[in-house]
Amino acid sequence: MLKKAGILLLIIFLGAGAIFTTFGCAQREKELVVYAAYGLKRSMDDIKKAFEKKHRIAIKIIYAGSGNLLMALQATRGGDIFFPSSSDYIEEAGDLVSRHRYVALHRPIVSIHKDNPKDIQSFADLAEPGIRIGLANKDMSAMGKISHKIIAESALKETLKKNTIIKISRVDALINLLNKKELDAAVIWENMLQWPEAKNLKGISIPSDINEVKEIQVAVLSCSENKKSAGLFADFVTSEGRVIFAKYGFGQKP
Repeated sequence: MLKKAGILLLIIFLGAGAIFTTFGCAQREKELVVYAAYGLKRSMDDIKKAFEKKHRIAIKIIYAGSGNLLMALQATRGGDIFFPSSSDYIEEAGDLVSRHRYVALHRPIVSIHKDNPKDIQSFADLAEPGIRIGLANKDMSAMGKISHKIIAESALKETLKKNTIIKISRVDALINLLNKKELDAAVIWENMLQWPEAKNLKGISIPSDINEVKEIQVAVLSCSENKKSAGLFADFVTSEGRVIFAKYGFGQKP
């Protein structure tokens, strides 16, 4: 029910902005519509400003969890660019994607408060009695899907599942719960530790044999009626945009 309500609200939001027609993917002239995961927001806000200044093409970014974005895209079949937190969602989009290119790496990490009274020092400590773990919802966000898989592949999975007390729609909301000490630990993206909101948090590595490092890719949508401008935006993201992603703590291939 929660997932369906979230998708419905996102579709209503898209319709209210008069971005799409009822059928097909016509949108306002000279404006590119970008579906972007909320976890990419810091980088994408900077990329939007830099691209608009350089190319004089307006960008409208719709932020939500990657799962919600994909379902909204499948329902509306409109827009120009799809920019999820993991390339898995681009593969799931199938023929909705015209072409896609690598941008950066997204690495999951366990986050805890720097003032850590339960003395969590390692991933294994998350299985101790009384530890309160938070995860993103696996149907709504890339991090949710990945973090649930990480726990499922851990030898400590049964205890970790018992210690998981919150599953929330957006991964950024976990930072707020950690700050308020309503959680002891949460699985988030490593780059989020650079956010101002995370100044009182620190990271603990996830064992490499179960961690799920993902590629971030930018995709031009096959329904776009602005493919030339959309291609220009994709080229910009994979050149100047990579520098911006690095600035915000995203990794790159060796």
